[in-house]
Amino acid sequence: MNSNKTAIIINPKSGDGRALSRWEKIRSEAASLLGNIEEFVTQAPRDATRYAESIALNNEFDKLIIFGGDGTLNEAINGLFDKAGNVINPNIKIGMLCSGSGCDVIRSVGIPRNYRDALLGLKKYTIKKCDVGLAVFKDERNQEQNRYFINIAGAGIGGLIISQVNSLIPYVPPKLAYFAVIAKFLLTSKKKKFIVTMDSGDKYEGDCLNIFVANLKFSGAGVCWAPQAKMDDGIFDVVVIGPISKWRIFLAPWKAYNGTLNELPGYHHFKVREVTIESSEKAHLELDGELCGLAPLTCKIVPQAINLMVPA
Repeated sequence: MNSNKTAIIINPKSGDGRALSRWEKIRSEAASLLGNIEEFVTQAPRDATRYAESIALNNEFDKLIIFGGDGTLNEAINGLFDKAGNVINPNIKIGMLCSGSGCDVIRSVGIPRNYRDALLGLKKYTIKKCDVGLAVFKDERNQEQNRYFINIAGAGIGGLIISQVNSLIPYVPPKLAYFAVIAKFLLTSKKKKFIVTMDSGDKYEGDCLNIFVANLKFSGAGVCWAPQAKMDDGIFDVVVIGPISKWRIFLAPWKAYNGTLNELPGYHHFKVREVTIESSEKAHLELDGELCGLAPLTCKIVPQAINLMVPA
């Protein structure tokens, strides 16, 4: 019998290692708002995936709250599907208290950045159905992988950006770190040749810096790559960043954050349900801000797969 318990997965390393202490400050408040809570604290990579699977299989839980960043949420989402690709528990509700550095998912879905304000939103909430992406690719050991993502998958310079940003964030505010590294790579990186094949019948073939397969709008601590993306439309917004002249890049900073990057020459946008990205060159991949492997990459939409709790 469902006892309306709430599970919370806490990543103690998120928020520069402050997530656990932040949770301890609001634990009693959360218990009074949410009722019966059981805590799961991650210690190693993929712990959130294992915990989420166990929680989804346990009918005692009707809510799963993630206290961490976008990477922790990504891991948890991957625990909600069985090996056949079916949602284990279609009724479980997913909430988020963000304690990460980027917090791009909550920007798109309307959850407050402040975790105390977000906690109140878990008491008075509405349910939004949210699409999920399924990515098929090969990892660095050439092993085929199937992984789900909720925000954005990317191919090109994005993975290289992430590796440098992660080394800067302990010393530089996240938004500044992301912007500085993005600008550096846009100015200095060599373009790669890609073939992007879409089920819409569209095809892009040529040089580009990065390709985004977007389910939501933002990545890179608030850069709005896909202003038209919607969480529940059953469609990816594929954004191809083609060659951009350097002087236009210097005009781009404010466009990166106000949703008008699509006004730049070199920005190409497509609406698809499935897309395959190939390159004859070594092209790094990232899912929800985490490095994961190399192209080729195929992404398929899983419509309205999860129940997301957002403030009413």
